[in-house]
Amino acid sequence: MIRVDFSDERWLRAMQKAVTSPVTPELREVKPLGRVYAVSSSSGEDTYLVVLQPLPDGRTLLSCNCPAGTHDRPCWHAALVWLTWSREAVEKASPGH
Repeated sequence: MIRVDFSDERWLRAMQKAVTSPVTPELREVKPLGRVYAVSSSSGEDTYLVVLQPLPDGRTLLSCNCPAGTHDRPCWHAALVWLTWSREAVEKASPGH
């Protein structure tokens, strides 16, 4: 599991890549343990699955089946899913939604 940690330099690099990526994560399904997203690789040759699990205490856990994610290291696929999910949560909470 990848824990969102902005004090981790690797997580910040993953976020930077996610922000500039033209890729849009595709929500595949919502399961009891989290939301499953498909994210294309940078090359477009592979598709990785990212599971996002919000915890009751406000923290978020992510897992990705890319080479970095399988070693519990921050990856831009997980960062992209976290950014997308966070943006959706803010939009839903905004007045008029």
